[in-house]
Formats: sequence, C-alpha cells, structure tokens
Amino acid sequence: MPHILRNDDRDSDRCARCIHDRMEEAIVVGGALGKAQVFVLGDTSYSPCCCDEVAASHLAAEVVVHFGPTCLTPTSKLPVYFVFGRRPVEALAVRDQIAIHVPEGRVVVLYDASYAHAASALKEVPAR
Repeated sequence: MPHILRNDDRDSDRCARCIHDRMEEAIVVGGALGKAQVFVLGDTSYSPCCCDEVAASHLAAEVVVHFGPTCLTPTSKLPVYFVFGRRPVEALAVRDQIAIHVPEGRVVVLYDASYAHAASALKEVPAR
C-alpha cells in the first residue's frame, strides 16, 4: 500500500488504513455475490461521497455498491446499494451522559448512519 502514497501528506497513514479497511469489506461483498464480476473503483472523479456512476458505466456495471460516507445523491441509470459500516460507540455511556446533563425533557440525538446500530440503546432511559 505505501507505494501508492507518493507525497508527505500527514494523512497518508490514515488514508492507507481506510483503503485497506474498505478493501476488506469489498472482498467480503464480492465473495457473497458468487460468480458476478466485481470491480473495485477508487479515486472518484467527484467527491468521495458521490457514487461514480460514470466510471461504473465504463465497466458496463449493472449495480454499484458504495462503501463509506455518502451524500446520497441519486444516480440516473444504475441502482446503488450503500454500505455505511458500523463505527464503534459506547452507546450506554452516551445514554448515561445525556441523562446526567439533560435530566428532564426531550432530547434529539443526531447521528451518522454508521452509528445507527446503536440508536436503540439511546432510547432506553436509565433509572434515576
């Protein structure tokens, strides 16, 4: 992986880890698709949050699986499946801290899609 990082950017290590992590996810999805031909696209010509429908169409793709953060911009020709991932979070600790700092009233919690798996734990109000 280091050979693709040709500058002294301080985020290079983080970038390499991200690529490695996403590649593992792509391999798992590719294996689940059986005999389907799978292409891994990177370095989109748009923002990383956008699905690169143009590059996928050059490969005659029938569907795109987009990993990671996304702006959810609709595509015009190809169906897109989004894989947001599951980022770790101590949901019960977050819930308890909310209860301490906001003892009464309603609370609206906004979260990234990668934390959706923990949302139900926040709904349970701890005993006071």
